[in-house]
Amino acid sequence: MENNINLMSLFDKFIKEYEDSNGEMRFAFIRKRNTFIYTDVTSPLLKALNTTRDEFVGKSVDNRPFIGDDLAVKLEEIYPAAWGGKRVVFYCVPCQSTNAFFVTTLKPQIDNNKVVEVMGTCVPLDKNEYKDTLHLLKKLKPFEILYE
Repeated sequence: MENNINLMSLFDKFIKEYEDSNGEMRFAFIRKRNTFIYTDVTSPLLKALNTTRDEFVGKSVDNRPFIGDDLAVKLEEIYPAAWGGKRVVFYCVPCQSTNAFFVTTLKPQIDNNKVVEVMGTCVPLDKNEYKDTLHLLKKLKPFEILYE
């Protein structure tokens, strides 16, 4: 358990350093019945995904054009885990037309012991520059649920 906390602290530091020099790549979602709906997204993330705010906010996670098959399968487990109060870290390649893969953390926002929204933070990594890292990640578990 101690390793997970240290890993998360390290990852949080990495995100802060990235955001200080490049801006925030964040999004948020809620759950309505059994569907996850995006409620917010930052402009840098929209640009990286090559989509618009209107195509993202207020839309279901299902059938988003920037979500490839690999990510869709992961999200079936990841989003419910985050909505259940767990902090989740995962990597994904959003679609084939993007030259980046993303390391993402999901953090539930809790009010009165109830998850009211999940905040996501992404750090994009160039597929070519981090080819060895992506290859290594593909050999590991696709995501990790961290207990804080």
